[in-house]
Amino acid sequence: VIYPGFSAYLLLSAISFHGFFQGVSLGFAPGLPNIILIGTFFTIHKLFETLSIGLTLKQAGLNAYSTLTLILFISCFMPIGILFGILFEIDGLTKGILLGCCVGLILYQTVTELIAQEFTFTEHRYTKFSIFITVGLVVAGSTIL
Repeated sequence: VIYPGFSAYLLLSAISFHGFFQGVSLGFAPGLPNIILIGTFFTIHKLFETLSIGLTLKQAGLNAYSTLTLILFISCFMPIGILFGILFEIDGLTKGILLGCCVGLILYQTVTELIAQEFTFTEHRYTKFSIFITVGLVVAGSTIL
């Protein structure tokens, strides 16, 4: 039997590392227009991410102190990543690998934790699947453009 809070800690660990790599990508951003663009995207992205964190912590049944401690812990990773990206000069290949980690972590987390959890309930399963496929196609299409 898996500890009930294990899924919450696993998700929070993935989001923490993802936040670090987000910070690295923001620290690597060349010029103010790119920083504003990436920062705006991350702000919108964090809205949905924090909803996921809040729901996960609520389902885990953690007390208020543990919840606050975990939220403060998670919020430290992005600024550390920004500092890393600003302070360290890294070649193109390493930068690409670090940015790939940022994207890979969130894709893995989304597929294994969030989407799988949504499809475990049979109610509206086909509607959810249709929306998932539609959004995936729109994102893929916008990436190609």
